[in-house]
Formats: sequence, C-alpha cells, structure tokens
Amino acid sequence: MKPIKDQLEEKLPWLFSELGFRTVSDSYDPEHFGNSLAVLESDAFRLRFVRDRGLVDLQVAALSQPDDWWDFKFTCEAVFGERPEPLLEGYGPLIRRNLAGLAEALGPKLAETKKVIERQTAERKKKIEDYYSQRQPSETAIGHLLSKPANC
Repeated sequence: MKPIKDQLEEKLPWLFSELGFRTVSDSYDPEHFGNSLAVLESDAFRLRFVRDRGLVDLQVAALSQPDDWWDFKFTCEAVFGERPEPLLEGYGPLIRRNLAGLAEALGPKLAETKKVIERQTAERKKKIEDYYSQRQPSETAIGHLLSKPANC
C-alpha cells in the first residue's frame, strides 16, 4: 500500500492544482499495516488524512488553531447537514463542493461552528447514555454471563 500522500496526489490531484493545498507533513509506516498520515494546508484551513490499518479518517483544523483537529464527518454534518463516506473518494467531492463553506466555518464563523459541534457532541453522548441506561443488565454481555450459573 502506498503512502496516503501519494494516494492523494493520484486520486485527488485537484486538491493541489485547483484548490491550492500543499503538503506540510507526512509519514508512512509500511511495517505497521501501511499506516500513513498527510497534513495539507491551504490559505483557508488544514486537512489531516490518517490511514490506520487500512481505514482512512479525515480531520480539519482552522489556521488560527492548527492543532485543534475536528472530525471531518462531524464538521460537515454540523455545517452542511451531510456526512461523507469514510473513504478517500468520499471525502474529496465534499471538500471540492464546499470549499468556500468550510473556509467560512473554520475562519470567520469558527466560534459558531465550535458551538454547533459541541452541541451535537453533547446530544450524541446523551443518546448513548440514555440507550445504555434503559437496557436491562441481562441484555449486556456481562449481564448475560452473570445471569447464568457457573459450571464448576
């Protein structure tokens, strides 16, 4: 498997040629499942592509806060109401189609974007907590084991 930087240059060359992104750092570890990382930067925001055990994840950061990375899927859901497929090819069209919106959300509207993402994160956490609080202990794996007599 190639470094993710090379895959980006092959599959999404317009990120560099048309949208003005440049690689600011990258790494590749062929001995550990081909794990790879590439950080791209434009005049508006940063993208961090991470491939870990074959799965590709994308994160975004504002130029004003370059080390505060947010999940791209959640950011797009907060800003545009849509979630991309977690593949290189799924992220690309959403970046291209919404470049101006992402630049605005991670630039002049950064405070507003943060509030929306924080609210969505809290809502997700509450849903998960509610789900688990409503389940009976026997519906969980440990509850199932505890409800059966041990055969000693």
